[in-house]
Amino acid sequence: MEIVGKGIVFAGRKDTDLSSCAFPQVCVLPGGRWVCSFRAAPSKSSTAVQHVLVTWSDDEGKSWREPIEPFSSQSVDGKPGRLRGAALTPLGGRQVLAAVCWVDHSDPSLPFFNEQTHGLLDTRIFLARSDDGGTTWSEPKLMDTWPFRVPTPLTGPVLLLPSGDLACQFELNKHYDDTSPWHHSSVMMFSADGGHSWPEYAITSNDPENHVFYWDQRPGLLSDGRILNLFWTYPGLFIAALSRVVFVRVARERAFCLRSRHKTPFPPNRQAAGGGEFRVRRSSTGIATGR
Repeated sequence: MEIVGKGIVFAGRKDTDLSSCAFPQVCVLPGGRWVCSFRAAPSKSSTAVQHVLVTWSDDEGKSWREPIEPFSSQSVDGKPGRLRGAALTPLGGRQVLAAVCWVDHSDPSLPFFNEQTHGLLDTRIFLARSDDGGTTWSEPKLMDTWPFRVPTPLTGPVLLLPSGDLACQFELNKHYDDTSPWHHSSVMMFSADGGHSWPEYAITSNDPENHVFYWDQRPGLLSDGRILNLFWTYPGLFIAALSRVVFVRVARERAFCLRSRHKTPFPPNRQAAGGGEFRVRRSSTGIATGR
């Protein structure tokens, strides 16, 4: 990869709610606009104060508009929440789809992850749309992830498949105070009606014996319609090991998965940044985000 340009999307503002900028997502629209979302907070670990911001560039990243905060948090099952991030998908023309991560904020003192039980605060997915290149957005609507009634943290943007169907990616965690063993899985759910309903799903990674955990799926659409999916893998909880490659064939039989056992020499890009700022690097082959 040859880096042909770089710049700062947004510099964190010290001692403010926008001090730490993390979890950037960038998409490129057919007209050339770059739209970027990220999460800003006083610190990376903060849960009490979080902002999901959106900005855009019409000159290939040379300059960026002052970020806007287009998404308002809503209650789920009577519980107040905070928005933790948004992943963006170009749908054609000036249309953009945002998958927004909602986190339970009933008890502001609780951290996102429970280190004693390995449970997670209730986490849901909302969807919002823009018809004008990210300038304005619809009200986020809760996505129905049935039959999964556990925290479902996003792992990246919704994929627009060659058929026009959508594929939403997330993980299965367990509830915050649940002391039972954690049976982790990665999932993709499919919609044939523009995201109004999600009747089909595929488990893209899971170890039935619960010996290996597959983390942070990073699927990408290949030219032949398949999805190439990369993971961190661990033998049990929190022990670093190796990475594997998983192929998911997108066809009528969407639940079919072909798993490759080949090791990769490096872990997949986590697409996250911390600290006071993040950068976008423009290469001759595409866009990469990083610290």
